[in-house]
Amino acid sequence: MIMKIDRRMFPASTTVVVGSNEYGLDYSNNKSEWYTEWLYKKKNGQFFLHTEYDEDAEKDDYLEKITESDAKEWAEKHLSAESYEEIFGTV
Repeated sequence: MIMKIDRRMFPASTTVVVGSNEYGLDYSNNKSEWYTEWLYKKKNGQFFLHTEYDEDAEKDDYLEKITESDAKEWAEKHLSAESYEEIFGTV
């Protein structure tokens, strides 16, 4: 699989999924929406966040390059302490 970030193409084999989180949103009109985020780390240390919405969502999936600081903030909110330390080292 080839992924595209900032108009650059690269093979997915150069990245590792280091975390994920699933969200569910319920609306008052009996509609729900689910989406999943995956935190990836490239072999060169760059991070990016991939957001994928369910087929009923009225939004497009997207891939966003993020800083290490943003990746740490995301991981603090969504991953266990053990997972965080596996990615970023001992706190």
